[in-house]
Amino acid sequence: MAASSNEIGDIFYPNNPRRRGRVAQLRGDINFDCEQFYLAKELRQDLLRELKPKLGNLLKKYGYHTPEELEDEVKKILKGVDLEEYKKISKEVNRKDEFTAAMLQVAGVIAVKTGIFLSSEVVLCSVASGAALTAFGIINGVPGILDNLASLFELWLDDPDISGNDKIMNRKMRVEFAKDYSKSKRSHVVKYLVERDMERHAWTKEDPNWRSGREDILSNPAEFSLSSQYFFTNKAGYYIDDVAMSRQVSELGEIEDLVESPATVTINYTSPQKSGTLELMFLTSDETSLQALDQDVCIFSFSGGFILGSAVSFQNNKWLFTYESALDENRDLGSEDPKLLKYTFILVNLRTHEFIEGCKITVVSHSTD
Repeated sequence: MAASSNEIGDIFYPNNPRRRGRVAQLRGDINFDCEQFYLAKELRQDLLRELKPKLGNLLKKYGYHTPEELEDEVKKILKGVDLEEYKKISKEVNRKDEFTAAMLQVAGVIAVKTGIFLSSEVVLCSVASGAALTAFGIINGVPGILDNLASLFELWLDDPDISGNDKIMNRKMRVEFAKDYSKSKRSHVVKYLVERDMERHAWTKEDPNWRSGREDILSNPAEFSLSSQYFFTNKAGYYIDDVAMSRQVSELGEIEDLVESPATVTINYTSPQKSGTLELMFLTSDETSLQALDQDVCIFSFSGGFILGSAVSFQNNKWLFTYESALDENRDLGSEDPKLLKYTFILVNLRTHEFIEGCKITVVSHSTD
């Protein structure tokens, strides 16, 4: 759909001002999310610098001199589902990332001591490269999430009572950290975003159905891509927004209805030269002008308020509309106010080369909004 950055395109698409507002709003949201992402990366590195020496001491305490030694021991201790989950996570995470490696080692030590792997959601939440932490942070605050993570690991690394009672640590990791992780689930995020749009009265009429999709968005780094076969086959892991889905189906209709026809508009124009009506089909527009094709509509000539001749019908005339001036001299032609009566236009019939200057335009009807 044509959506000019200037209100002249709004003659055909009167929802354009709301579209521009929504674009600006979403651009602001994206910029905020990017800031949160970079904040998460910085805080993540701070946490790594704090925990890394303590982790090194912990590994030595239990007699592990290399990560490989720890991994071999973990594979000997874990059984069944826990072992398979550990192998899966070990294969998928990026070991070249120091933070990821450190968190996996902590999980490995806990596994050796308890015989239980912390679960993929705890480990993945811990080793998230920034995007996952940002997903939590948008809703709950990145610093708060990282503080929770740091405090849990510090309990294991520092507190003799906790480190001596591995079941307590395992319970705290599974239960308490899982509360933060649950905030990344699609249903929770959907609820938050919908409420945010409602609070700021966002125009969402043309938003796609982004609400439905895999519920556990972060559960597998290898499956983040929407093109993943898993995304289409693992229906049990979906969150379905039934209301949005049914509304989308009813609005879309048949496949052939999805092909958008060019917008048409009926306008009245008046000028010192002429007055008349045009039914136009949209062709193209830029910031200061638009082109349209007329639809066999009569144009009446007048002078001093008296009709001089009979109606003349023109077919397939291509018209150029361009700004002439603002009636308010202090008004910027680039403003987003779509009130066309505040401007005068020059209409040019590109077939006959007729210029109609000083036109004031009013819109009678639209074929689309």
